[in-house]
Amino acid sequence: MRHSESIANIATAMVKVAGSASDIVKDTNNDFGGYRYATLDQLVGMLRPLLTANGLMVSQELVAVEGAAGTVTRVWHISGEWIETEPLVMSVQDRKGLTAAQAVGSTFTYGRRYALQALFGIAAEADDDASDAGRQDPKTPASVARRAQVDAIRRDYNANYPRRGDPKHGISEADEARPEPDFL
Repeated sequence: MRHSESIANIATAMVKVAGSASDIVKDTNNDFGGYRYATLDQLVGMLRPLLTANGLMVSQELVAVEGAAGTVTRVWHISGEWIETEPLVMSVQDRKGLTAAQAVGSTFTYGRRYALQALFGIAAEADDDASDAGRQDPKTPASVARRAQVDAIRRDYNANYPRRGDPKHGISEADEARPEPDFL
């Protein structure tokens, strides 16, 4: 891991984020691999307000490393301090129906999720709601609260960051006034 000469401010801010962050839920099926995972949307939606409140910003870069895809994650603090990870390197798997660019993009997204989770100590838990769907047992209060939190994060994220195909996708920043961050 590389970092600026001083990391006193950024380390303090990152500890605060890690202490405030909640674990995320594996809420999405991967039909190709037959497993469940937590989406990058969910993770970023939970982290973004915590990062902003603590004067942090994360950037992630795709790098090529000996024929594989690497993810370099940088955390920036408003003081100018920064921390950068070594590339998280993964081979790009050929998958039926995906172009080479799509396979690289999928690998990069995977790397982004795992790098962010590792940096801030966030676990991805099994989705209790999905496993309880066929049972008659009532949902636990913790499960209900966690589902409500994930749903709120997803609604807020989707409202602010529409995906391709959404009616608001493609609106330029000039079309929709964005508030200026209060630390500028």
